[in-house]
Amino acid sequence: MKNRGFRSILAALLLLAVSVTQPTLAQVQTAKFTSMTANSKGYYEYLPQGYNPGGSETYPLIIFIHGMGELGDGSSTKLPNVLRNGLPKVISQGKFPTSFTVNGASHKFIVISPQFVAWPKFTDVDAIINYAIANYKVDIKRVYVTGLSMGGGATWEYGGCSSNLTYVKRTAAIVPVCGASSPSAYRARTIATYNLPVWAFHNQGDPTVLVSTTNDYISMINQAPAPNPAAKKTIFPVSGHDAWTKAYDPNYREDGKNMYEWMLQYKRDGAVAPGNTAPVANAGGDKTITLPVNTVALSGSGTDANGSISKYAWTKVSGPTSFSFSNAAIAAPNVTNLTEGVYVFRLTVTDNNGATASDDVSVVVKAAVTTPPTDTTTTPPPTGSAKQVMVNIYGGANPYSNTQWNNWTIATGGATNQTSAAFKYADGTTSAVKATLSQTTGLGDNGATYPGGMAPAGVLRHTTFSTMGRSLTITGLKTGVKYDIELYSSRSGTNGNRTVFTIGTLKDTVLSNSNYTNKVIFKGLTPNAQGQIVVSITRLNTYTYLNGFVLTEGSSSSTPVVMAKMAGSATSSLAVYPETNVTDRVQLTVNTPQIGLMKVDVLDEAGTVKQTLSMPKMLAGTTQVYISTATLPSGTYQLKTTINNWSSTVTIKK
Repeated sequence: MKNRGFRSILAALLLLAVSVTQPTLAQVQTAKFTSMTANSKGYYEYLPQGYNPGGSETYPLIIFIHGMGELGDGSSTKLPNVLRNGLPKVISQGKFPTSFTVNGASHKFIVISPQFVAWPKFTDVDAIINYAIANYKVDIKRVYVTGLSMGGGATWEYGGCSSNLTYVKRTAAIVPVCGASSPSAYRARTIATYNLPVWAFHNQGDPTVLVSTTNDYISMINQAPAPNPAAKKTIFPVSGHDAWTKAYDPNYREDGKNMYEWMLQYKRDGAVAPGNTAPVANAGGDKTITLPVNTVALSGSGTDANGSISKYAWTKVSGPTSFSFSNAAIAAPNVTNLTEGVYVFRLTVTDNNGATASDDVSVVVKAAVTTPPTDTTTTPPPTGSAKQVMVNIYGGANPYSNTQWNNWTIATGGATNQTSAAFKYADGTTSAVKATLSQTTGLGDNGATYPGGMAPAGVLRHTTFSTMGRSLTITGLKTGVKYDIELYSSRSGTNGNRTVFTIGTLKDTVLSNSNYTNKVIFKGLTPNAQGQIVVSITRLNTYTYLNGFVLTEGSSSSTPVVMAKMAGSATSSLAVYPETNVTDRVQLTVNTPQIGLMKVDVLDEAGTVKQTLSMPKMLAGTTQVYISTATLPSGTYQLKTTINNWSSTVTIKK
């Protein structure tokens, strides 16, 4: 009887302990239809139990940034989309603990989850933080930023912003989850220099935002002068984009801490409440000109929310030595005497209280075009009965005026599953062929002077781009016929984005920036039983690009094959860009029929190997890779590239 009574009392005590420690269900998130910045018209507010707006107690703040699928206008019909994923979902399910104990102290969070109209900039995130501090009882030493996918990218870019260091100085920690942001050595150095704690999450098999994005960010941060603490990452060994369900789960712990307890280890003792808001610098949009034009008009500006701009100052960050400002102390000067290369100019603005902010603009100066592009010639169909469907993708303006080509108008702004009308063959006859593009984020205009090459200039001018994986489905094909398809991926600039095209087991990758020659060619394709060929389009960086395609009916290849993009090259070559004025990376172009393990050694002037990169080269022809030079000191280096018994070397100067 005594033992039975003891067990009953123990069970009752355990039940009481569980009831005390469990989070309260149906936690309240209040919809607020308030504009905190022009890019956000509404948000959800979560306040801790016992919150007193008139009291003296302050609370840690979490800013949660949603993914691209939750974009909206903040209305009563769109704002609830924010509750679909991540931290707002955890709260709405009643799974968010009411308090957290770290190092013997108990903390309760304020959580602000804004809905953005468009992809948020770091200025948008900072405006949200300013609003929260002004309207809630925020502990300004404990401001944390986190987000998933698009929001994870915005988290990286806010914490690592080098143009306004007040951002990193006010942030106690960041947690990007499968963040969609191209890794930047500048952002990594900012995070490391100011010891911003980072815990990043990703899935190993993420098809939407590649895991290399997180791996590269963490690597670059930890390779910088010793950040304290070292950046931390968790790579879940699973496929799929959704790393957030596990990451935001309070029951998921590493080293005894969940994400929220990990955050609370860190605070910014030097943080100050916003008094004089820092100004905002805008250096204007990037520019591209082609010699002999050697002058460009910059279009900078500055704004100050609680004062005025007292000073403008332009400087050159990188690029060729030849240039001249008409007046470096005004917002919009002209720059003359430019030569071929890539310039980066920085605008720094100062407000009437002495606070500063900076922004950079790139100016790409291309070599003179020796032969003007022509839009009157196309590749003729092969001999025999083969016919071609030639498609130019554009947005309704500047169609390609050539009777052989079909102009396919694509809508932008995240439009999905856009299907064309039936295309005509190049000879003018009617075909049953149609195409469906599963998604597009936007449409880029490469400009009227953008040259042709692998396709006419009129076709390469416009390109549809996307930040996620998508597909091009070609329908109306003859099931008993084999087909070839050429795909064009080209975007003005030096953004380093690679587009990957996959059909079945065949795959090819192209470096899209300023690409005039490297088209993707699949030969000997057999449609499926529904008369379809499906092209998967994915990315290795931030964007995929597609300008158009040519479908040839009646292939000369009996089996499916990927053709080398520059097949037929009689000689091997190695080139690097830039060769001089190198900053954080260079682009290495290897053109050789060699296939196998490619090894690139970076040697200093004494012949010492400073770093090595190894990767497989799967196809004959051209391969382009980026070599990081961010950690190399100034000097002259040789890039020795070896594949099998072939070797070549180029020289760079940093």
